[in-house]
Amino acid sequence: MTSVPVNAASGDTQYYSVAADKLQKNVIIQNNRVYGTLHNITSYPEFNPSNPDEQKGHFLVLTFDPKEDETVKTKIAGGPSTMLDYVDATSDKYCVYRIQDKYKQKIYVKTEKDLSSVEEIYDLSTLKLE
Repeated sequence: MTSVPVNAASGDTQYYSVAADKLQKNVIIQNNRVYGTLHNITSYPEFNPSNPDEQKGHFLVLTFDPKEDETVKTKIAGGPSTMLDYVDATSDKYCVYRIQDKYKQKIYVKTEKDLSSVEEIYDLSTLKLE
């Protein structure tokens, strides 16, 4: 079993009402490392409407391309924005992550099919935070 393809979002596609290009620039993934620039966002209320403290900062949008019979789950861990449980990104095919500490935080992406699964971990330390 192979992991689901993971890519950085780009262009004017909207993620919680904000275009990917407003959040990030020239983001690419190579060998499970994420490179590129995350812009400092001062107001992103759609990211977490119930918590104003999480509506500003640096945000990364990754997209997933699961096959029809695969499930993709993701989480971010290792820093202040740790998600304890995986979220199912199979139908949305994307996830927006709030990056607070690029050296401590990692993104986990799990692909599941039948009773098998494979997990990839993505390093954020190479990102530039404006």
